[in-house]
Amino acid sequence: MLHYLDEEGKKRICYGTDGQSMNYEDTALLNYRKVESWDLLISEVLNFSKTYGINGIHLDNGQAWPQYMEVDLEELMRLDVDGVPAYTPLDVLNGEIVIRNENHGYWNTNSMETHANPFFNKMCRKLWEELPDFIIIGECWGGYKFENR
Repeated sequence: MLHYLDEEGKKRICYGTDGQSMNYEDTALLNYRKVESWDLLISEVLNFSKTYGINGIHLDNGQAWPQYMEVDLEELMRLDVDGVPAYTPLDVLNGEIVIRNENHGYWNTNSMETHANPFFNKMCRKLWEELPDFIIIGECWGGYKFENR
């Protein structure tokens, strides 16, 4: 799961968000920079669907999937008082500490206009491979910075 630094510099869990205005403080964001997070979500949908005979899902706030927050490079490159890096190279690579900015990641790249969302691409392929009649509905908000999503 992702973390950020609060105004006092304390490490906190990034709570879930719809990517626009709502914050769900009883949830935590997965780190979608890790393929393991993608695979976990997809396997959960598959298992749930097979177990309970579900034939589709509704993705609320589809315009925000997957949520990548801006990496807090200043914090991740910080040295402790003994001169040793506070975070491992893997922590830096995975962007374990972020700045809460919902308008970052895939949706803030030039690729979004020419390439399909890689997360949706992978999810649809995996789900339809095992459940060819599975229905996926993604609800998307409009508005500033969401025009092309």
